[in-house]
Amino acid sequence: MTDAAWADTVASRTAGQYFFAAEAVLPFLDEADVRHVLDLLVDRFPGSLLALDTAGPGIVSAQEQHDALSKVAARMLWTCTGPTELAEWLPGLTVLASHTLSSLPPRMYGLAGSRTRLSR
Repeated sequence: MTDAAWADTVASRTAGQYFFAAEAVLPFLDEADVRHVLDLLVDRFPGSLLALDTAGPGIVSAQEQHDALSKVAARMLWTCTGPTELAEWLPGLTVLASHTLSSLPPRMYGLAGSRTRLSR
């Protein structure tokens, strides 16, 4: 993901806007690599959309005690306190939406099975 070769290949094949999804990827990079990836996307694919997840400082610092994360060999390195942090890194960035696991859009609650729904 941090190697620019893939971006060069994709950008050389077709012009236009893209949709990128980075699920469970960026938190496992260090901050310098996250900045590099975001800069790469902005430079090579202007106007494209990116869906990503982040991890706050609390979950990163507690991953050793977490029931599932403690069993994973990879460690999260990058913390993000919210989308405003990314907007500070990339002037002109537009955040279309931001949700936490406990504040999903109402329509997503209807799609979740009853065993996975949070009570309100």
